Amino acid sequence: MLRVILLLLMVAGEAFSQNYRGLSLSTDYPSITTTSGKLLTLQLKVHNYGLPPQRLSLSADFPSIEGTPSTQFTYKLTIKNSSAESTLVNLKAQAPPGFNVQFAEEFGSTELTSVPIQAGESKNVSVKVSPPDKVPAGAYKIAVDAFTEAARAQQSLSLVVKGTPTLSIFGPDGRVSLDATAGHEQSVQLTVKNTGSADAKNIHLSIIRSLKLEGSVQARYCC
Repeated sequence: MLRVILLLLMVAGEAFSQNYRGLSLSTDYPSITTTSGKLLTLQLKVHNYGLPPQRLSLSADFPSIEGTPSTQFTYKLTIKNSSAESTLVNLKAQAPPGFNVQFAEEFGSTELTSVPIQAGESKNVSVKVSPPDKVPAGAYKIAVDAFTEAARAQQSLSLVVKGTPTLSIFGPDGRVSLDATAGHEQSVQLTVKNTGSADAKNIHLSIIRSLKLEGSVQARYCC
């Protein structure tokens, strides 16, 4: 007697994968005896357990943060896997040119590109954004994606760079010193320059006098 074992595999196409999750295949006659040359017909049953489609949600505790160009903007994100299956969630961010974005563990420094989440559970991750040097003051948007093959969630983050003034003072030929003759008055023209990313207002200039020197400041403004 010859024994033949058949393995039947049922795969739902991509277009139906979201509607037909949890399918099973069975028959009332898993074992049949027959004679040589006879054609057999098996009645198969397909059962759909109706598992819900995979869903992800993504939220931020504080989606908008203010800081200076030297600030590392850190956001706390919560990813929830609202499905009946565990999954590996991939992480991706779209930022303006020059901005560095990193995903990390909530209480750690290990950089992440994906995170496993059990069915029906949530996980927190940190998003750390560093703007480029001398970035102009203004508001900037970061788009964060959490996705799998079957689901996707997005969260928009905002960072507001206030900017800081940076002042420098120099005289002729870049010097801030002068030669003076005892008993004679000597003047020098100094220039104050702001190379920062924000306006400098209410600038005050003063002179530190020694016991034998006197001086005064006369300011001229332009532009």
